[in-house]
Amino acid sequence: MHPDHQRKGIGRRLLDWGIEHARQDGKDIYLMAKPAGKALYLGAGFEEIGFTGAELIGVDNYHMILRASGETRETGAAEKRAEGPGLQ
Repeated sequence: MHPDHQRKGIGRRLLDWGIEHARQDGKDIYLMAKPAGKALYLGAGFEEIGFTGAELIGVDNYHMILRASGETRETGAAEKRAEGPGLQ
């Protein structure tokens, strides 16, 4: 987004619209965020799942996901620990 139009809530409104439509369809959302947008996505509930440094594609990018299930790596890991050892 052009700097003159940043920090006005436009990005958050567009993001909320996309999240709502993905939830209605039961879809996960995956994206790559530049450093300037990372906080927006974290604030909306996205989880950082990876990183690509500038040396590869010219700009740092954070790989982020918002799962339709609401599960994160942490909640998934906690559920696996609660199940305990054994066949799954």
